[in-house]
Amino acid sequence: MNNAARSNNFDFLRFLFASLVIVTHAYALLGQLDNDPFNRVTGRAFSEIAVCGFFVISGFLIHQSLERSQTLRSFLRKRLVRVFPGLVVVLLLSVLVLGPLLSTLSPAAYFLNPGTWKYLLGNIFLLPLYKDLPGLFSHNVETAVNGSLWTLRYEVLFYLLLCCFFRTPPRLKKLLFPLLFSLLTVAHLLIKYGYLPVPASLGNHLYFFTSLGAYFSAGMTLSLFTGHLLNYRKTLFVLSAAVFTLSSLVWQRELFLFSMLSFPLMIITAGYLYVPALHFSRYTGDISYGTYIYAFPLQQALIVLFPALTPGNFLLPSLLLSWLLGLGSWHWVERRFLAPRRTEGLAA
Repeated sequence: MNNAARSNNFDFLRFLFASLVIVTHAYALLGQLDNDPFNRVTGRAFSEIAVCGFFVISGFLIHQSLERSQTLRSFLRKRLVRVFPGLVVVLLLSVLVLGPLLSTLSPAAYFLNPGTWKYLLGNIFLLPLYKDLPGLFSHNVETAVNGSLWTLRYEVLFYLLLCCFFRTPPRLKKLLFPLLFSLLTVAHLLIKYGYLPVPASLGNHLYFFTSLGAYFSAGMTLSLFTGHLLNYRKTLFVLSAAVFTLSSLVWQRELFLFSMLSFPLMIITAGYLYVPALHFSRYTGDISYGTYIYAFPLQQALIVLFPALTPGNFLLPSLLLSWLLGLGSWHWVERRFLAPRRTEGLAA
């Protein structure tokens, strides 16, 4: 891989996306989502854009990881140790520390409640059934303990599905990946605008599977053309950013397809417009994942402790404390499970 490919902003972009999720939650967790500035202009929350960006970058980098892997076992190990150590620790801290401290139940009643352990085990296995802990955040606008974890089940699912393309010839991938992206994009648009009836029990799951799957497969597709992206990254970034901005501000419904097509290209080319000042992860480590998984319970706890919060005085403490928790998660948990060479550079 050449120096241009190695010098990138992907760590920063993921950090930015994790922070944008916090921005949206500073409004949503106080029942004021409509006041999210991006939502007011485009009808889409910062968090929606951020999550889509996460999946574009993930599809791009994780496919490259698959290409570098000698075996499926080594690929899956790298992927699972990137997700689960941090997840297990944040769940243990939520159940064993946050719950007893802030639950309206007594410690004995809290620990004897089956819901406590269902939450822990269910979320370790990424099951969508268990969102609440007994008596915790029960008076908040949103009662979920960690409403950010729902994306992880799709992330891991796409890792597993990507295994189907292990050892697939590059020429065949150049046919299959764009086809997969096209099918998922069309399916998502049909579901989004009500042209494809789906059972109520599957509605949200299919909506997010097709949406996030489209962005993940877009990243996979773009990873096949890294050389071209590097050679024309400035031009491609300007064009894709212009299309995305226009389709987000004007005729959002009519131009939503153009938004879906331009956004992945904008994100990946932005990743290669290397800005040294943004490469602070060489000092801090990759704190984006820790920031993302700790921010929601932190913000929920702040609402309990300071019930008079407004978005204006809620956002900055949420960001600063979440960044600190992300820093701790990286240095004390996540990096300990990664191969030494992975901690020296971008953690895909």
